[in-house]
Amino acid sequence: MEKISVKGLVIDSNNYENNINIKEVEAADAVFVGAHAFKNCTSLEGVFFGYDISRISHGAFENCKALKDVWFAIIDEDKIIEIADDTFRGCNQDITFHIFATAINNKYLNKYPRKHGFRVEGMI
Repeated sequence: MEKISVKGLVIDSNNYENNINIKEVEAADAVFVGAHAFKNCTSLEGVFFGYDISRISHGAFENCKALKDVWFAIIDEDKIIEIADDTFRGCNQDITFHIFATAINNKYLNKYPRKHGFRVEGMI
């Protein structure tokens, strides 16, 4: 299994789809994640986004059955983050959204996990 660091502002649609070897993704520079970018990455357990992430498209992590942790290094509680309603379709319900304490009240990051039954946890 491997950890990948994705460089660049955009992660293209279908870019890593069906890659069963990816265990962790570090996307610190990403602003946009395309549709189905990591669909069916069944070994994927964790994803880290930097503070610039602003849009995660339809089915980006669809059927990532092992996904447990999604970290957001967002520090602004007013930053707009768009997460498509079906981004995590087919994933387990044990996903935790980890959000920096300064942005723990970000309504965009809190709306999605609460609507879909995922946990939200603050980070220092």
